Amino acid sequence: MMAGNRPMLPDAPLPPSLPVVLAQLVRAGRPGEAAWVTLQAALRGTAAQSGAAYLPGAHGVSSNRFNGEGWRLAAVAPENASSGWPDIMPAEDKWPADTLALPLPGADPPLGVLAFRFPEEQPVTAQERAFLQTLALACALACRGTPLPETLPETQAARFDRLVEASPIGIAVGDLGGQLIQVNDAYLSMLDFTRADFEAGRIDWAHLTPPEYLPGDAAAFERAFQQGSSGFYEKEMLTRQGERLPVGVNLVRYHDTQAQYVVGYVQDLRPQRAHERSLRAYSSSLEQQLQQGSELLAQHVLAQDAFVAFVEATGTETDPLMLARRAAEVLHGTLPQTSVMYFELEGGLWKARVGSPDVPDSALKELQRGLPQDTRSFAVALGSPEVVFTDTWSGGASPLEAAHIYGAAALLALSRRDPPGLLVVGTRGPHAWTDGERATVRGVGRSLGLALERAAATQRLEWQNTELEARTRALEGFTELTRDLALDGDVYALIRRAQELAQSLLPQGFAVYYEPEHDPLRGRLWRLKSQVGSVGNPDLQALLDAGLPFEDTQNLLIPWRSRQPYYQDAYDARQDNLGSDTVGQLQSTATIPMRVAGQVRGIFAFGLNQGRHWRRADKAVLESVAGSLGSAIERVEKTRRLEAERAGLDAFARFTEAVADETDVYALARRAVDVLRATLGPVSVAYFDLEGGHWRAKVCSPGLPRALWDGFQRGVPVQTPSFARAAEARQTLFVSDWAPGREGLAEAAGEGTSGDGAAQDSAADDGAAEYGAAAFHPYFVHGESRGLLALGTAHAVSWTEREQAIIRATSRSLGLALERSAAAQHLRQQNAELAARTRALEAFAELTRDIDFQSDPYALINRAQQVMLSLTPPGYADYFEVQGGVWHSKARTGERRNPQLQATVDAGLPYDTLNTLRVPYETRQPTYQDTYDQRSDSLGEQVQQVGATAALPVRVDGDVHGVLALGLFEAHTWSASDRAVLETVVRALELALEGARGVMALRRRTQELERSNQELEQFAYVASHDLQEPLRTVTSFTQLLLRRLDVTDPRAERYAQFITEGTGRMSRLIQDLLEFSRVATQGREPTRVNTARVLEQVVHDLSVQLGPGRVQVGELPDVQADGTQMRQLFQNLIGNALKFTLPERPALVQVSARREGHLIEFRVQDNGIGIAPEHFGRIFTIFQRLHHRGEYEGSGIGLSIARRIVERHGGTLWLDSLPGQGTTFFFTLPEAKV
Repeated sequence: MMAGNRPMLPDAPLPPSLPVVLAQLVRAGRPGEAAWVTLQAALRGTAAQSGAAYLPGAHGVSSNRFNGEGWRLAAVAPENASSGWPDIMPAEDKWPADTLALPLPGADPPLGVLAFRFPEEQPVTAQERAFLQTLALACALACRGTPLPETLPETQAARFDRLVEASPIGIAVGDLGGQLIQVNDAYLSMLDFTRADFEAGRIDWAHLTPPEYLPGDAAAFERAFQQGSSGFYEKEMLTRQGERLPVGVNLVRYHDTQAQYVVGYVQDLRPQRAHERSLRAYSSSLEQQLQQGSELLAQHVLAQDAFVAFVEATGTETDPLMLARRAAEVLHGTLPQTSVMYFELEGGLWKARVGSPDVPDSALKELQRGLPQDTRSFAVALGSPEVVFTDTWSGGASPLEAAHIYGAAALLALSRRDPPGLLVVGTRGPHAWTDGERATVRGVGRSLGLALERAAATQRLEWQNTELEARTRALEGFTELTRDLALDGDVYALIRRAQELAQSLLPQGFAVYYEPEHDPLRGRLWRLKSQVGSVGNPDLQALLDAGLPFEDTQNLLIPWRSRQPYYQDAYDARQDNLGSDTVGQLQSTATIPMRVAGQVRGIFAFGLNQGRHWRRADKAVLESVAGSLGSAIERVEKTRRLEAERAGLDAFARFTEAVADETDVYALARRAVDVLRATLGPVSVAYFDLEGGHWRAKVCSPGLPRALWDGFQRGVPVQTPSFARAAEARQTLFVSDWAPGREGLAEAAGEGTSGDGAAQDSAADDGAAEYGAAAFHPYFVHGESRGLLALGTAHAVSWTEREQAIIRATSRSLGLALERSAAAQHLRQQNAELAARTRALEAFAELTRDIDFQSDPYALINRAQQVMLSLTPPGYADYFEVQGGVWHSKARTGERRNPQLQATVDAGLPYDTLNTLRVPYETRQPTYQDTYDQRSDSLGEQVQQVGATAALPVRVDGDVHGVLALGLFEAHTWSASDRAVLETVVRALELALEGARGVMALRRRTQELERSNQELEQFAYVASHDLQEPLRTVTSFTQLLLRRLDVTDPRAERYAQFITEGTGRMSRLIQDLLEFSRVATQGREPTRVNTARVLEQVVHDLSVQLGPGRVQVGELPDVQADGTQMRQLFQNLIGNALKFTLPERPALVQVSARREGHLIEFRVQDNGIGIAPEHFGRIFTIFQRLHHRGEYEGSGIGLSIARRIVERHGGTLWLDSLPGQGTTFFFTLPEAKV
């Protein structure tokens, strides 16, 4: 800017009010829309007024005035920024990019320029622009107090007034008499006045100020006239409603050529007051939190010191009471105002065990007598895992005076130990527990709990070691005593050895062993099974030998039912209802349940005639002996069971060897009888069949009493108890003390024996009429009762385990053999039927091999009739269908041997009169007559040559279409094989008829589809070709119309662009559709194609689209295909891979191939975006897209064309893909012909 370009202004001094106005207006800036800038230095000539500016990052605010020699720096804020300003004063009409210049309104040229300097160039927002205009207006108003050579033009004054009105700061202009001349809207809004109130003269400066502030206003006016500005001061003003409003005021002197005025800048201080109140409240809150934190820290230090003191005092101590005493000392020493007590629960009372030193002896003695278990505070603490604090506590209902000396208490239950403990910390009189005191009690209490648990664990370990030593001695002794005892010996010998061992390891006493038994007269009793040592009283011994009542002998019943040992240090005879004179010498008892295989077998008891406290070592000895005894008995019994099972297996093997491939039922039963007698000795055995509600004996062993054998042959009723129970249980039934007479069977007499003709045993062995034990085993075939095997012996009242195992094994072996026999018979029958069916099917297949399925279906029926007649005795075959209630013969093979019958059949037969045809037609089931009943069809002598008939319904697609009938000239029994043959032929005929119908329908459908596909392809081709011309016409005339009309409207151009783009897309779609139709309509005959060369051309064509990507090609064999379509196939697949790539990695396409028989399998693999499995089928559908057109271009037909090309060549196209990892397309094509 050169001086000659602008009018010169006198170099008048800058009015002192200008810096004040600058500072005041910067103070008025409101934060929130931009960053904060705080003005920290004083403005030249005035006191500093810091605030927030709307210009983020502004370095300073300055006012420059124009003079004849250039720009002069007049005022700057902050003051220390002035050194940088002379360097940026422009010499031309250009300002630096980081400086904003704003002219002061009110004159032309302007009164001056406000310049703002920024650290970097940045745009100015609308809010910042409004603030700058207000700032320039205020500076211009201050400068107007400087005499000017000429007044402002009217238009400039009007513009100036409008800017004043637009200011967001309250501005009021008054004369020397206090009369308001001009106010802006911000001033009126602040005091709740309107412009109408001002125009009507209802606003008086003096009346808006409370009386106490009037002297201050007068002094401010005086400063303003003397110094040019009153400076910023605070006061209150009254709103229209009389509400006091805190404001900040700055009065500035203003004069022009006519008069002098006072301009007041008024700022609402309510937001500032609210902010100050918020800061004071926040400061108070911080001080309070700091104080609380200090107190809490001191409390935690106190609690930690107490915890450390307790840990150091206890060390490795394990005595519970000593640990409690240390805890009481630490707590009392840390909290001197408290008393500490430790209680343990004993006999329903909380008894004091330990007290702190300040607890009086009298109070301690009273509390040692105990407080009730249900004392409320104690009960509450026992149910809580944490310390329970109470500010008011009493001893509850306790009569003890010492329980009421405390006013506040803290209680911690130590319930994880036995007996439960309770730590009580109390104060005399009511007391409010502080956080520090609570923390101290918790820390020491929890430490005490851990220490007590540690002590209990140590004590348990010592007990376990003692028990382990005792158990070891017991086990070693039991092992030594049983080393030479045979495992198959008497189990009570083992029990006696165990009793002797226990007696050797314990003080002198006696050992007894009981098992429960049922007595017919006395009921259930405890029966003495073994005893070592004397009970010391003959009466007691007699009582034990006779048996003790089961329910009344609690000393035995308790361990039996609880399955846990039961010890009495002082025996209580009342539990067993025994008199003191009988058991007076018995002092201590121990009763331990003896378990065998997990079940309680009996009670191992030990009695002492002198009082004794059963120590843990004593208990360990008795329990170890009883446990070892149970294990030894279990091994003995398991050995016995294994021997019995071995005997059963031997019997099973012997029977299996004896029967070999035998399938006759009674021969198998005889083999079972022989094996049982050879294994078990002279036992009686019989095998029964179920006939007519009776079990009838079919096979029996030699030596069976004759009377019993005769009764068995006549039949045993099915309701005979033992027989019925075995059949109902469907398993072997063993009966002890069995007698035929009690079963309702004929009694056996000694009048001789009967059997299978074998030599008879002596009557002394087998001729007894009564048996001691019997066994019955039922047999079932296909779920139905088949037979029963019965055994009896007169030499024992019950079967041993070995005998039972042999009987079970042999009986089951016989059952398996019977099942095998039934299965073999059934298999033979099935084989015969299968062979017949096979012959029928082979014959029918041979006859129908050269039949065309398009021929008359009755030709198939004639072939089926020929097959039937070839597999049956002489006769003829007819096929009938119902039409109008009349049977009509549609196909016949063979002569009927009666011309009259031939004529009757040819004329048609009434539907209701021919039952031979009607019954299978209606029931849908074949009917067979071994001997033909001439009356069934009302044909009289016309059918006298017919001896047997068979009529089978012929079903097609589930509906009966007719009946195929056979008439044989001789009577014939239709066997299962015959029926299987006929039904197989008819079923094959039905399938052939359905197949012929399906083939004909399929051919018609195929022809229709081929014709439809040809029409559709021709339509697609013609439509695609013919639609191109209208689209080109639309595009051409749209462009011609725009040029002819010279359209400049942007919307018209945009609409025309829409038309052009739309027709372009449609043209591409039509072209794609045309390509799709040409795959089938214009494909060439396949020839040998060099696949590698085709792919090389495709890669070259796609080089622009490939960009930074690359295509890797492996060895590719030649194929037999259409070369043009092969090129299109690879172009579509590779182009698709290049299109759907990920932006963060270049495209990589790999093409490879391998031979699969006469096909070549190609693989096109990419590293693109991939496809979700649920979309695999969708992508091959024509015009289907998985993405929006804006994401990826294309019409969605490329993969459809690719699949159509592959399928035209007889191949298959499929894919495999994972989203984000890429896609691989596979397709097969025929290999090139040699």
